[in-house]
Amino acid sequence: MPYQYATPPGEKCGLAVGPVSPILTLEKFFIVENTFSIISGLEQLVEEGKFFLFVIILSFSVVLPVCQAGRFIQAVELSNQLQ
Repeated sequence: MPYQYATPPGEKCGLAVGPVSPILTLEKFFIVENTFSIISGLEQLVEEGKFFLFVIILSFSVVLPVCQAGRFIQAVELSNQLQ
């Protein structure tokens, strides 16, 4: 029986949860706490008019990982079809 590859279950879930998960928390004198995610950072860049930086960060932290995961899933499916 040929070996079949399986897509890791966390692959798709991680892509959905990752951009909205907190990546940085700042505390000021134990009173004020600010938490940032990739999406909230991107929103702030748009509000401040920093569109070039918005495009760069969006490309490398959202678009590129989604494309890589899509190619990985395609490769796994193709490999399973060829067997």
